[in-house]
Amino acid sequence: YRFRHVMVDEYQDTNRVQYRLVQHFAGHHKNLAVCGDPDQSIYGWRGADVRNILDFEADYPSAKTVRLEQNYRSTGTILQAASALIANNSQRKAKDLWSELGEGERIALIQCGDEEDEARELALRCKALHRQGKAWSEIAIFYRMNFMQRAIESALRLSGVPYQVVGGLEFYARREIKDLMAWLKILVNPRDDGAFLRVVNVPSRGVGETSLGRLVEYARNHNLSLVEAVGQPDAMGQIRGRAKKGLAEFVALRDELAGAIEGGAGVALDALLESIDTERWFMEMDTGDGMVDREANVEELRPHA
Repeated sequence: YRFRHVMVDEYQDTNRVQYRLVQHFAGHHKNLAVCGDPDQSIYGWRGADVRNILDFEADYPSAKTVRLEQNYRSTGTILQAASALIANNSQRKAKDLWSELGEGERIALIQCGDEEDEARELALRCKALHRQGKAWSEIAIFYRMNFMQRAIESALRLSGVPYQVVGGLEFYARREIKDLMAWLKILVNPRDDGAFLRVVNVPSRGVGETSLGRLVEYARNHNLSLVEAVGQPDAMGQIRGRAKKGLAEFVALRDELAGAIEGGAGVALDALLESIDTERWFMEMDTGDGMVDREANVEELRPHA
């Protein structure tokens, strides 16, 4: 028994395989501590099973349960509203959340038509608070998913509201968005060498730094764009194997998609995403939650390109 003590955080997010592993690891000595909250179980879509934590006391009858009911972040009004909503869950363990931060301000519930309407309303309320004397630094917008960021940023910019993204990147500064914008640039302008270098390996085509260096040098010496250089036998003669094939495929795809840009950026973007291996591209950038976020960001960009 190699593991004498086992600790598991976010136990409500474990799946049944992980549940069995924990049972196996702690089966002999029962030195097991888990931390979790069934009310925060939101990953059922990827296999998490809330029964793992709901049944913990039945699985381990001698376990001691410590309820952490004091909330150090929210006011009483927020906790009361949250508790009233989560109380509708049929599978949960009851608890009484409380806070020493006072009741706080009342919660305003605003119903908006769509994400654009929601973002405009947020911008208007930020400006109203500022007119009432609130400093910009005292106003914050929280959002659950990264893909919501685009509409909010756009509305703040159009309304002249200064902002700073904390704990992350601005929507258009995210890697997947910058990659797609570079793709659109090179479809519009085949002489955009910066865009070429950014997306020639989006997704990976096996074009390494050495091969790119030779191509860049040839293009510079002959006053050509990188796209034009790929069409030169002398330039491609200096490049071998997978890199040569990858460069040819990249330029062929660019040429094939170039006509789509005439239908607008949205049409071109749709054509691009249908032509490349997006799953491999996402996996090259990230896995797990990060991959899901990137996919959502791309879907958010599509109708607004």
